[in-house]
Amino acid sequence: MVQQVRTRLHNSIQSLHGTMPLWGIDNWVPLGDLFVDVNILKETSSNSRSELDDLWQDFTKGNSNYRSLDRIGLGNQQQRVSGLAVLEGDTNLMVVGKPGSGKTTYLQRIVTECNNGKLQAQRIPVLIKLREFVDDGQRCRYNLEQFLGQLWRLSSKDTELVLSQGRALVLLDGLDEVTGEAGKQITKEIKRFARVYPQVLVVVTCRTQSQESRFERFDYVEVADFNEEQVRAFAKHWFETVCGNVREKQAREFLEQLFREENKPIRELAITPILLSLTCAVFQQTGKFYSKRSKLYEEGLELLLVQWDKSREVERDEVYRDLSVERKLEFLSYVAVKKFEQEQYVLFEQEELEGYIGEFLGIERRESQGVLRAIASQHGLLIERSYKVWSFSHLTFQEYLVAKQLCERGNKLSSSFWKKLEKHWQDKYWYEIFILISGLIDVQYIGRIISFLLGIDGRKVDYSNLFLAAECLAQVRDYSTILEISDDLFNRLKFLIQYIDLQTSLTFEDFQLFFKIYSSAFAAISKTWKDQNTLSWLKFCIQSEENFRDGYMGGYFAIKELVRWWKDNPDTLLLVKQYAKKHISNSQNLQEAAVQELSDYWKDDPETLDILKECAKNSENYRVRWTAIKGLSTILKDQPAMFEFMHDITLTDSFQREHHSQRNPRIAALEVMLEQFPYHIQILEILQTLIQQDSDEQLRELAHRELTNRISFSH
Repeated sequence: MVQQVRTRLHNSIQSLHGTMPLWGIDNWVPLGDLFVDVNILKETSSNSRSELDDLWQDFTKGNSNYRSLDRIGLGNQQQRVSGLAVLEGDTNLMVVGKPGSGKTTYLQRIVTECNNGKLQAQRIPVLIKLREFVDDGQRCRYNLEQFLGQLWRLSSKDTELVLSQGRALVLLDGLDEVTGEAGKQITKEIKRFARVYPQVLVVVTCRTQSQESRFERFDYVEVADFNEEQVRAFAKHWFETVCGNVREKQAREFLEQLFREENKPIRELAITPILLSLTCAVFQQTGKFYSKRSKLYEEGLELLLVQWDKSREVERDEVYRDLSVERKLEFLSYVAVKKFEQEQYVLFEQEELEGYIGEFLGIERRESQGVLRAIASQHGLLIERSYKVWSFSHLTFQEYLVAKQLCERGNKLSSSFWKKLEKHWQDKYWYEIFILISGLIDVQYIGRIISFLLGIDGRKVDYSNLFLAAECLAQVRDYSTILEISDDLFNRLKFLIQYIDLQTSLTFEDFQLFFKIYSSAFAAISKTWKDQNTLSWLKFCIQSEENFRDGYMGGYFAIKELVRWWKDNPDTLLLVKQYAKKHISNSQNLQEAAVQELSDYWKDDPETLDILKECAKNSENYRVRWTAIKGLSTILKDQPAMFEFMHDITLTDSFQREHHSQRNPRIAALEVMLEQFPYHIQILEILQTLIQQDSDEQLRELAHRELTNRISFSH
């Protein structure tokens, strides 16, 4: 009987749940084309008992790649489990997650996998959208047995038999979307159904903070934000689905830009399916991210505050329903500024946050708690990181809201702005605020900000005033009305490059500082003045390097900035190839940079493989050889020819260590073999040879560790 029902319902389940909407795209797409398996966290954040001070320590030590607030205090401890694998436990689940975190798509994947016999194949799958069940279930007075019997076209007796034997997989989507009296009845019915039929596997999804009553016999789990691997996979699937013949090129360009240093705030935002979809759609339509990031953040807030529920035809009982969207944004900005003015600018004690809500709305504390829960549930912009410890869902949104608060209507600056600029311009966490403000105000005010920064003695602050000024100016499309200020800044940055002398006589600490200043100056010029004059200047820096003093690294940074901003210029690849092939006796930097850029951005070019092989084998510069080996490891990944090539390098490369921080090409080659060919028949012999014969102590130590681990494992 179960198989008969599965067969009868198969096509309708695939038709109903085998496609999904894609934000920003008119047509629905096949689920399998886009789905990326979500990760599940087995402890929800609101059940954690971490102290605020400990969470703050977690954040300040946080991952430099993401600036992510996700899972503060739990991220390193919590194991992520595949969303499909967690179903193997045969335990009822309450799956909570932020708006747009992929809960509905997750259930669609479960029901179609079960439908195709790949998951829980012994059960009849059914996915019920609870907002539709409010109407559809009225005929059976919200009785799930009757509703399922009608759906399966079975008699009451047969339905009872299926359920009592646990031969059903019941997926209930969007408990937060049913409110009022109907919502209470449906919640009560789900609890009764799960109690009466404990063998049936029931999975319910709900927004974080929406469920007030506890479901017994349910494990509470949480949908995790995307990690880097999932972001990359989702983006590739998105562009493959939407962009036709240019999909690979667009996906590659999107990911290259997303993971640039200056796009950390966007990257931190794009870690849920809905916001990553928005980011992909913007890039697909424009070929880049908005020149003013604030526009993307504004769209993201509008999406969460209004459009997401509207697109799903969800109406909620809002505690603060009388507030317009503009008033809600004013309120969120007020809260964002209150916290950002403090040294600990991220985490709220619940009592503190409720106090701000009461101040702004003029309501009692007990009402503030309801408003807080409504915001968390309906928009996900404030979330509970641990028990009674809250923060904004994304630091990016908090920064944008602070910037908005400091700008008056009419693209002007508020009266309090100048005090904040003077007080906080050296605080790194305020930099993004000032940059965002520059994207929101008229150019004349940006000129005043830059003039203030130019009036500071840069020598006392490692010239950070100039770099912040350049970031602010980069938000301006037409700076003809402040051309004198722009030219002054440009000339100061160029002088900085000419003034700094990166010679070997510097102490290591001074070299690191000057290196950072030097690279920042090149980056600031290239990003802020992306015109023909800057392009010509970069080429001059590259082509003139042979005539400069030892220690000059202008060509190194110039090649990197040239590729960064003018990669598609027809001359760029020719120039990169020219210098990748060319050894310059008095500069160890230019060829290294060219080889790095070639292996990063032109892997598929017909000449790249031969150039890298030649550099790995024969360059006089050990850093060039090391860089070429790393590039080859991705181009020839897992190919048999790779092993022989790397084996030869470990035995023949001429590197002799003079300093502990130098990069040994033989170590790079060995690491490639160990990673890609860990069980090759020759590995043990190679390790033994290196331990006995190699002149580099670091390589011998690596070989000894690997050999010891293999011997221990074999026993």
